[in-house]
Amino acid sequence: MNKLNSAVLFTLFFLTSALSWSQTNWQNEAHQVELPVYDGTTHLGDIKASVMGDKIQWLDKDSFLSTMRPHLKADTFKQLEKLPSQISPSTLPLPLSYNPSELRLNLTLEMSDRSSGEVNLMENFQHRYEAEALDPAPFAGAINYRLEQNWANQSLEADYFGGQFNSFLNMNTLVLESQTYYQSNQDQQWFRSDTRLIKDFERQQVRIQAGDIYPQIQGFMSPRPLGGVSVARNFSLNPYRLPYPTGAQNFTLNSRSMVKYFVNGSLIRSEYLMAGNYTAKDIPLNNGLNTIIIEATDDLGQKKIFIFRSSSSINLLNRGESRFDLSHGVPFLDQNFKREYRDADGKFTTGFFQYGFSSIFSASVYGQNQKDFSIFGSEVIQATPIGNFSAGYASSMEPENKGDAQSLSYQLIGQGSQWLMSQTLGLRYEHRSEEFKTTILDRSSVVQNNYAATYTLPLARLLTASIGGNYGDVRDNDLNDRYGFDSTLNLRFYENNNISLFVGRSRDENRNWSDVAYLFLTIAFPGSNDFVSTFYDQQQKATKVTYIKDNQNRLYHPKAVVQAENNPGFQSGEVDLQVPTPYGDFGGRINGAHMIAGDQALVRGNVRVNSAFVFAYDEGEMGAGISRPINNSFILFKPEERLKDQKISLRSTSPFPESESGIFKELTFNNLMAYQY
Repeated sequence: MNKLNSAVLFTLFFLTSALSWSQTNWQNEAHQVELPVYDGTTHLGDIKASVMGDKIQWLDKDSFLSTMRPHLKADTFKQLEKLPSQISPSTLPLPLSYNPSELRLNLTLEMSDRSSGEVNLMENFQHRYEAEALDPAPFAGAINYRLEQNWANQSLEADYFGGQFNSFLNMNTLVLESQTYYQSNQDQQWFRSDTRLIKDFERQQVRIQAGDIYPQIQGFMSPRPLGGVSVARNFSLNPYRLPYPTGAQNFTLNSRSMVKYFVNGSLIRSEYLMAGNYTAKDIPLNNGLNTIIIEATDDLGQKKIFIFRSSSSINLLNRGESRFDLSHGVPFLDQNFKREYRDADGKFTTGFFQYGFSSIFSASVYGQNQKDFSIFGSEVIQATPIGNFSAGYASSMEPENKGDAQSLSYQLIGQGSQWLMSQTLGLRYEHRSEEFKTTILDRSSVVQNNYAATYTLPLARLLTASIGGNYGDVRDNDLNDRYGFDSTLNLRFYENNNISLFVGRSRDENRNWSDVAYLFLTIAFPGSNDFVSTFYDQQQKATKVTYIKDNQNRLYHPKAVVQAENNPGFQSGEVDLQVPTPYGDFGGRINGAHMIAGDQALVRGNVRVNSAFVFAYDEGEMGAGISRPINNSFILFKPEERLKDQKISLRSTSPFPESESGIFKELTFNNLMAYQY
């Protein structure tokens, strides 16, 4: 027994001596390790360090910087970049401590040193749904048709049948669009309207068109419909992307809080956030000066409110965004139920390029050419805390003439929940030299300088007044200067009821006066979708009363429009009725009038159907159906065999069913945007 005890004591003595030697060796020698660094309970990352005993000898600069970069403000991080490659804790400008028992670094960051966490107010639906979205069918299309049978008494034109056909065919992302009209009482009964071939490059947001096109314009450019080709940036190819400026604001929370975001008095989002610095990004802005309120309420009920003002314009682009349009073709004109391509006028080339240098400054250049005539120009726009400023310059050139034009504009649009913050002011000045023209067919402008101003001020929460005026400095001294003014008074009463009074007067260079005055009244009935509007034109001595019974696009529920009009020359009345169904919209209209001259009674009317035939082919399956008209894009549901005997209805964002089983047992959603998930 004594031998056993002696052996145990010897073993314990040996282990104790070894452990003592190991601890002494650890305390006396430096070891390079990776230590986790914590800010409170938050793990920031791992840092390489040299440790001797319970002290840090130095920190590795590269690993320290890479770990701390996301958590520090830029100015604080720049101070760390000046430190040596092996950082002594005593020289570190941050409160760092070492816990040897837990082998970890503790770092308590001050608010002034912390970087801002990003809070995106606009949900990224593209990121959320892109992987789940179905690809478009490689072969699909629709034929929208509006068929009408019209009749009238003998005092009017003969009875006739009319049709309007809007069709498109998608052939593996190559789309053919066509519009055609038919009217039986015309010499040329069929009329081909717009026809074009379209290819979209979705990721680049570029659309190429060939056929009948309508180029976009800027500044002093003139819009001309063309038969030709165009290449343009089209932001609608990605409806979830934000190419226009959004707001961004910084704020600090000292404790956990419920945060609410308001833009111009409307609640955009609410969420709980921990203490820290934050940057609210992608704040949706309206045109003008926006009021942004961030309201933070902590767990004790104490509120902290941040108020910001941010200016934006619908003509601005985000930083780095660009927009362009380049088109070439022959101008066309529709007349007498016929489209005429005017080759004799010469080929027409038009284009512009706009670029966003920042979220508050954008600039564009543009040009147009037809035969020997050309126009070139530029536009710039700057958003500031006191309003939006824009300036433009254009030069027109012909072999024997050259002219130029300049413009300056100022726009102040107040946005806010308080009525006084909603005032607006618009100012514009234009100068055109005598030789300046915007098209090859233009004549010299009579007015050399034009000044215009508008101002709107809410006089009370429900009353708004606006005034406007313009003055034209005429170039010819034998003529008189142009000028005019107008004013509008708008009164809202009993929630959705509205009355507007407009008065205007203007004089041309020949001293001819033109007076305009009208009154518009709208009454909405509470608890229903019925509206009554009244319009009175003082110059024409005309009165029109309209009653609308809306159906909120609800299937099988009629929409009715009743009108009565009184003029010095005639009195008339009209009733229009339309009923939406899953197979189309069915309706009719009847109109009666009494002509004062000749004491004639005129009656006309029609019955109509507005519908579409849709089809799609994908992976060996073919589907087709009859639906309401397709405005843009559609989804065609083909039920399985076991469901074909059942009647199915579906709805998406509407409170009512938007589709029901059709003739071929299919279901069609007809109200989607292009490229919408």
